Amino acid sequence: SWSAQRLLCTRAAPVDRSSPARAWIPARGRHRGRSMAWQGLAALVALLGAPCGAFLLPGTTPTDYQPGGRVDVKVNSLRSIHTQMNLDFYSLPYCRPETVEVDIDNLGEFITGERLHNSAYLAFMLENVACRPLCVRTITERSFERVKMAIDDGYHHQWVVDNLPPIADIRADDGEIISTVHGFPVGYLESTGDYVLYNHISITLMYHEFREGIFRVVGFRVSPMSVEHSFTDGSLFNAASPPLDTCPQDRKLDFVSVRKPQRLSVG
Repeated sequence: SWSAQRLLCTRAAPVDRSSPARAWIPARGRHRGRSMAWQGLAALVALLGAPCGAFLLPGTTPTDYQPGGRVDVKVNSLRSIHTQMNLDFYSLPYCRPETVEVDIDNLGEFITGERLHNSAYLAFMLENVACRPLCVRTITERSFERVKMAIDDGYHHQWVVDNLPPIADIRADDGEIISTVHGFPVGYLESTGDYVLYNHISITLMYHEFREGIFRVVGFRVSPMSVEHSFTDGSLFNAASPPLDTCPQDRKLDFVSVRKPQRLSVG
């Protein structure tokens, strides 16, 4: 429970070890059961009487949000079960925020290769958004090779929202969920030999009303898709660009509506 932030411990009376020996020395015959019961009771009292304290781990306190409050979507280093080397998220050609910041809560994250960064993804409590373009990136030969390597080595995204990991739905071409995993892959290799990038991410936040008007994130789900997007008038991305021709504005994009996946190519 998110509200269980403090543990109240009480100290019991000390155990008198000078009591009759039958409470501490194993008995024989018909007294063994009674002696074992005394020993169990003494051990329980000693355990309850041990001093204890409660504490909060750094970064584990949930965040309170009001309606419309920004919910930070952070991106972590990419991991693979096929190699021990993590990849920095922004070493691949992903959209960047205006200022990239590193968020490390403790030394352990640094030692294990964890690199939490802020992201360009925008999420606001209780606000639904159908499609929000982030950026358009040109794939250079170098970035193409890096993405290709990440797909070949099975690297997965590890995002974080309010210190919670995502549940990712991996779907077949017809939209059927074929697996639910922790994190999601960079992309996949088609039977034709083409590399496909997951460039459209649907984010679903699960929340709980902690008290009236105050909400907390209790989980989030991501559904990665590959979509070759285009704008309604064929223009390129800019701040005044019209809506996407490949994405509905009144509802989230479903897999059946995807016309063509985003295949990787230089340029």
